Amino acid sequence: MDLEVNTLAVLHLLEVCRLKKYFPRIVFASSSNLVGLPDKLPVNESCQDNPSTIFAINKLFSEKYLKYYAREFGQHSIVLRLANVYGPVLDIQASIKVVLNRIICRALKGEKLFLYRNSACIRDYVWIEDVVAAFHAAVCLGNEHATGQHYLIGSGNGYQISDVMTMVVDKVTQQTGKKIVIEKDTNEILEAIEWRNFVADTSSFKKVAGWESRVSLDEGIDRTINYFLNSQMAL
Repeated sequence: MDLEVNTLAVLHLLEVCRLKKYFPRIVFASSSNLVGLPDKLPVNESCQDNPSTIFAINKLFSEKYLKYYAREFGQHSIVLRLANVYGPVLDIQASIKVVLNRIICRALKGEKLFLYRNSACIRDYVWIEDVVAAFHAAVCLGNEHATGQHYLIGSGNGYQISDVMTMVVDKVTQQTGKKIVIEKDTNEILEAIEWRNFVADTSSFKKVAGWESRVSLDEGIDRTINYFLNSQMAL
């Protein structure tokens, strides 16, 4: 299924465009996970790819196809490798697939939260509207910047998982009065990718597109909590 969604669908799209001789600008949503477990932070576009999940491997295949079709057939495309996106969504099922949204939803329900052995790992969380702005900026770039190359999209700031969870709990308690328990679970088996540290160096995309993240994690969590409370999605 992942192969069909993240690789074959892209290849089919590229082939249809080639056969029809119709070449729209493609902006592809990829993942920062393609670099695997980087040795140093922040990570920029020169970091060697080292995907460690099927999802990341299939995303990388798609990126390779985009570069090939750009080089051979002039199909203009840009790849945006996204950090941990969070924020309001219309579909609750889509929302809970996003790790930070899921933590917020569980906290709003008064459910227990769990910290695993990777709680000290650092992640980059980027607000959904900043991501939308990045896609808009990518569409507006000149063709010289649309030859299949990738850019990193994140906030440029790193936070330990434990600190983010504490921030969520404090804010939910302030807003709802609910006392949320955070429990440490040292028995959970974690995949290798769960031990990654990641912070995006977004200077390359800022240079070509003038884009930068504008909403802080503190403000973004507040907005997400308010959205879920007002929409009753998390309750």
